[in-house]
Amino acid sequence: AAAGGFSNLIAPLYFADRENSWKALRAAIRNGYPETVEELLRLGDDPRILSENGTNVVHHAASSGQISLLERFSNLFSLEGANDLGETPVFHAIGSTPEMLRHLVKRHANIYRRDELRGDNLLQVACRKGSVFDVAFLLPFFDIHEQNLIGETVFDITNQRLHFAMERYLEDQGDDDLRLEMGSRVRLTRMILNLLNERIHVAQPTNSPDRAEFGGEE
Repeated sequence: AAAGGFSNLIAPLYFADRENSWKALRAAIRNGYPETVEELLRLGDDPRILSENGTNVVHHAASSGQISLLERFSNLFSLEGANDLGETPVFHAIGSTPEMLRHLVKRHANIYRRDELRGDNLLQVACRKGSVFDVAFLLPFFDIHEQNLIGETVFDITNQRLHFAMERYLEDQGDDDLRLEMGSRVRLTRMILNLLNERIHVAQPTNSPDRAEFGGEE
């Protein structure tokens, strides 16, 4: 750890731009450093300051995957607070840890919102990010044939992701690290396609809770 109990990642942000030290707080939350977060709060950093796109500390805590950090700031901002892209904390939970999204669902966060960019629902976001565990968890809640605002279904999104990863894998013969990353992306995306294909004949979600209970319309 760096001086003052800061992580090596956060200390340069803090000392380089003390007037905007909230950026260090945001980074500490997003990267999951609870001790550094408490140190920055003790020094007077304001957790109520929003990022440039309206993202707040609860969004960043959801991204970190650490439930304790999310609960630390949940009294400052609603779980339904959206940034300028229409994203609430559940959108930022996608791809963090399997436990974070489940925790937000238990807290009755609205999982039926759409983002402002493409009109993606949460399952579509999970497919776009390639988060296998979130796709598996969300499948019972959504109709896989549902389209976003530009007419894409989860199959369109996933196939595009697979096509891109395959192209990059085949093109970048000399970059072993990138090939390893793209190879992993191909495997994970195929896993998502298998999950989707298992439900291809199901027109409506089964075993899903009442939509109203999780913020959807009745």
